[in-house]
Amino acid sequence: MRIVVCTLGTSGDHNPYMAVAIELARHGHDVECVVDPTYAGSAAKLPLRAHAAGKEFPNDYILEHPELLHPRNAFYAITRQLLLPTAELQFRDIERLHAARKIDAVVAHHIAFGAIWWAESRGVPLTIGWLAPISLLNPDGLGSMLPGFARRTPLPLARVLRRFVIPALIRRQLDAPMNATRAALGLAPQRDAMVRLPGTGHGHVALWDEAFRAPAAGDPPGLVTCGFPLLAREGGEPPLPPEVAAFLDTKPAPIVCALGTTGGPIPLPIADLLAEACELAGRPALLIGDRAPVAARSSRWVAFAPHGHAFERAPLVVHHGGIGTLAAVLRAGKPSLVLPLANDQFDNAVRLRGLGAAAVLDPRKAKPAAMAGAIRKLLDDRATGEAAARLGERVRTSNGARRAADAIA
Repeated sequence: MRIVVCTLGTSGDHNPYMAVAIELARHGHDVECVVDPTYAGSAAKLPLRAHAAGKEFPNDYILEHPELLHPRNAFYAITRQLLLPTAELQFRDIERLHAARKIDAVVAHHIAFGAIWWAESRGVPLTIGWLAPISLLNPDGLGSMLPGFARRTPLPLARVLRRFVIPALIRRQLDAPMNATRAALGLAPQRDAMVRLPGTGHGHVALWDEAFRAPAAGDPPGLVTCGFPLLAREGGEPPLPPEVAAFLDTKPAPIVCALGTTGGPIPLPIADLLAEACELAGRPALLIGDRAPVAARSSRWVAFAPHGHAFERAPLVVHHGGIGTLAAVLRAGKPSLVLPLANDQFDNAVRLRGLGAAAVLDPRKAKPAAMAGAIRKLLDDRATGEAAARLGERVRTSNGARRAADAIA
């Protein structure tokens, strides 16, 4: 069977689908990946056929558009500015692939609208992959249904938000631009063009572990919770640079801070806050992110280091709570300090804290002294370390990519 796997977004969006694609190929399928142009080079190094489709944006685009990391409104801006321009190009490129050779099935990230709409319009079997629990828009009372707030939303309130408030907000923000893009592709308009997706009769796979978020009433029909598909398991992660490995071997062991993209409405670059906080806590830090601190102090900054290898050497990981980074932290079995900025990060942070494996601070308000206090407390808290280690053992022994491939085909 010829299967096209489609994704877009950051590395945290891209990598899980590449892991699933590799496993589908092992199952004997003819697999081709349609990927964001940013990751075409890395995809080409994998044992896959990859095709770049979509609009390529400058590396500093998000840094120059702080609305894309607004704690409450980021997803609307991302959809209008990044996802929909890409959707039209993705749709047309998949159509060209199909014209050249018949596509039998599509696997699409839930934000890969071009791939989803193409499969629906052509009657091709479709499986939608859901990367983070909040994307299902189905409350279980254990996460946050309020963007911008890293607090658990009680189930009665969460149900009201899901039934009335969230659909109205998404409809007002996104139905018009989504239907304008559909019109350009010759497709009929849809009401609730985004909110409808979890209720469709397509295949649905949840790409996280049940320990992180268990199945709940109201989930998409037939949803299979697979576990985290980890590209690192497939050898898709390069080794640590020698100078980074040497730094992580110093004593006391450095804190690893995986900062991701750190624009948006925060008072200071997070790298500066954490460099000072880790020094106050008596630890150096490896700062991985898009912006170097003005003063690194006893810490070291790098633009990139493979998360899996770095996290394995850390006593504690500080991160934003994006699902890809969170999966790597869970696999490493390390406790976390989570500093959520936007999108799914708030819900992810609340869930990880609820599992006893993390503390959470608001990076828009927290001072270095408060961050240092949280770091010291986490380092000294045996219960948090043990909870993280138990989760790590579970994630390492599961194989989300294989289970997803079994569910898809």
